[in-house]
Amino acid sequence: MENKRIIPVRHGYNFRDLGGYETADGHHVQWGRLYRTGRLNILDSDEQQGFIDRHVDRILDLRDNCEVKSEPDPQWDGAQYRHLPVFISDETGANLPWFSSSHDLATDPHLGDQLMKTAYHDMLAKPIGQRAYHNYFANLLADKDGAVVFHCAAGKDRTGVAAYLTLRLLGVSKELAQQDYLLTNDCSVEHRQRRVQEIKAAGGNDITVSNVMQMATAKTEFLQAALDVIRREAGSVEGYFKDVLGFSDNDIADLKRLYLA
Repeated sequence: MENKRIIPVRHGYNFRDLGGYETADGHHVQWGRLYRTGRLNILDSDEQQGFIDRHVDRILDLRDNCEVKSEPDPQWDGAQYRHLPVFISDETGANLPWFSSSHDLATDPHLGDQLMKTAYHDMLAKPIGQRAYHNYFANLLADKDGAVVFHCAAGKDRTGVAAYLTLRLLGVSKELAQQDYLLTNDCSVEHRQRRVQEIKAAGGNDITVSNVMQMATAKTEFLQAALDVIRREAGSVEGYFKDVLGFSDNDIADLKRLYLA
C-alpha cells in the first residue's frame, strides 16, 4: 500500500495519496481525493500534468507570505488556489537559513528539537494557525468530487498536522494516522542527505548538522506537542474541530460522506 501511496516525482519529494487507510467502522479513505505534498513550484511540466490528470481542482497552500512570494505555486487549469498561511513567518525551519548565527544552531545541540516543538504548539494554539486549519477544512467540505492537494514547503509539519487531523476525523485510528505522519521520513531520505552535504560544504559543524536533522525529521514528540494543545483546548480531535475550529457533528458526517468509500 505504501508504494501505491507514494507518488514518484523526480523534482520533489514527499508527495503522497491519503487514500486507502481503513477506519474503525470498516470504511476506507478514498484514493485519488486527498494529496499531501511538498512544494509544487519545483515540479517540471510533466509532473504538473500528472496532478492535472488526477483531476486536482483545489490547491491549498499552507506556507507563509514570504514563501509564497519567493516560490509561487504553478497555476493549473481548472484548479482553484487558496493561500492558507499557518504562520505569519514559518517556524518549522523548512526555509531556515541554516547557518544563521541568530538561531544558535551551531552552539546549542537542543535548539532544533525545541524550535520544532514550539512550532507544532503554535500551529494549533495561535489564531492564525486556527484560522488556516478552519479554512483548510472548509475547503475540503466544499470540494464535492475533485481532488485536493494540500502542501507546505517540505510537506512534513504544517501538512503533516493537516493530514493527521483529517485522518482522525475520518475515523482512522491514531496509530495509522501517526504512521502516515512518520512516513515522511521514508519519503525524504535523499532530501535530508542533501541538507547534510550543504551544511558541511558551507563549513557547518556537527551540532549544526544534528539540529538541522532534528528539524528535517518527523518525530512523534513534535506531533505530540500539537496533540497536547488539542487535549488542553478541547479534549479530543473532534472536540477541537468543533469547539476551536467552529465546525459541527454534521460537518464531520459530511467529511466522511465525501472522502470515505
